[in-house]
Amino acid sequence: GSTGLPKIFSFTNEQLISTVNWYKKIYGVTSSSIIISSLPTTYNFSFISGVFQSHTINCTYQYLTPDKIVQYINKCKNTYDKIIVLANPLILEILSEFTLDIGEEVKNKILIDSGGAPLSTTAIKWFRENGLNLREGYGLTETASLTHFDIEGSNNSIGSVGIEMPGVFTKLINIDNKPLINIDSPNVGAQLDYN
Repeated sequence: GSTGLPKIFSFTNEQLISTVNWYKKIYGVTSSSIIISSLPTTYNFSFISGVFQSHTINCTYQYLTPDKIVQYINKCKNTYDKIIVLANPLILEILSEFTLDIGEEVKNKILIDSGGAPLSTTAIKWFRENGLNLREGYGLTETASLTHFDIEGSNNSIGSVGIEMPGVFTKLINIDNKPLINIDSPNVGAQLDYN
């Protein structure tokens, strides 16, 4: 984890299946789709959405270094029905520096998950105007992966993290007079004591 010492969490088979079904819904992948990631397989978006989903849905998973993503999309753009790019700020910066040589029919195939990197409305509009369908979401990092995602992808939902996964509840609470968002998800893992 990025917030302290490494921790181990366990998940039930039902939790993993519900997570895969959620990703399948928000990404719209089929066995003819590809998920592209530059994130290590120990990172939650890459593992749950990439490796695990590609195994259960039998879609293609491709790990690429950030500098190879644009060339690969240009090369394989007509091979897949959907191209999912799992992005972090570095990958978004690289994608913004290139114009993908794609036709209108291919633009609808590409979906970029910003990977929890909050962007301005202006930045999201720029990506969309350049043929890159960028969406945002929110998650609980290693403990539950995505809990919210902008499925709609419209001007009304722009700049938001979208709707919640089924069974997720959010509420605003105060601790020590500080506002915090309390999120309860059916996919929160149980922390293991391994000492």
